[in-house]
Amino acid sequence: RLSLMDSSSGYYNYSGYGSGYDYGYGTGGFSGGGTGYNPSSSGIRQRGYSINLRYTPRNTLSFDVTGSRQLASGDYLSNSDLTTLSFSADYTPREWLKLAASIVSQKVAFTSGIGSSDATMYGLGITAGPYRRWSVTLDYQGILSGSRLADVGFGSSFYDQTSNWYYLRLTYALADRQRLFFDSRSGSTMGYLANRELTWAVGYEYDITRFLALAASYRVRDLRNLDAQNAAYSYRARSLDVDLVLNF
Repeated sequence: RLSLMDSSSGYYNYSGYGSGYDYGYGTGGFSGGGTGYNPSSSGIRQRGYSINLRYTPRNTLSFDVTGSRQLASGDYLSNSDLTTLSFSADYTPREWLKLAASIVSQKVAFTSGIGSSDATMYGLGITAGPYRRWSVTLDYQGILSGSRLADVGFGSSFYDQTSNWYYLRLTYALADRQRLFFDSRSGSTMGYLANRELTWAVGYEYDITRFLALAASYRVRDLRNLDAQNAAYSYRARSLDVDLVLNF
């Protein structure tokens, strides 16, 4: 699949007699003078393309490769060159078991010369169930990112981060529409704005319709900021939650 994009947007404002042209009364008497228009304008031009290739060697296995590039030019901070390359794979060896893996690389260059940014994101996921009354989802996400900003007269600043996050969801079916669940999310970010987080919840979920469910849970969240500047914003919270959940 090939997608092409080309768009232009902006505005042109006739502001009439603009500042500096009107006559007015100031603290020193009449000031200003002259006549004329003072129009203002702003515009952005975006161009890009995306190429996607899907390969399905068998019904239970598929691969996707996508490459894209988007260029933006115009006023303010819109000047950028974004390149993305991604790869993903899905494997379903059993009706109740699905494996997924992905990796995404992004690079952004600010064509106005203020800096650049890059990130690599990768993930692994396992979904098993429903097997008898049990279902389980395991997921891992990792991010390597870095940014460089050039400050005129002050050198350059670097912002690097490494993140690792883990997710677990375990459910037990009480009946066709009712189930108990346990959710857990934990991870850490090292480098710029380092922190560590653990969140878990246990609760009950009821399916109102095929796509809408009502969930009630007891949730605990523990957040620890590891850098000295933000250490005071660490906290531990407990809550009783009632949520409407959309299932797609």
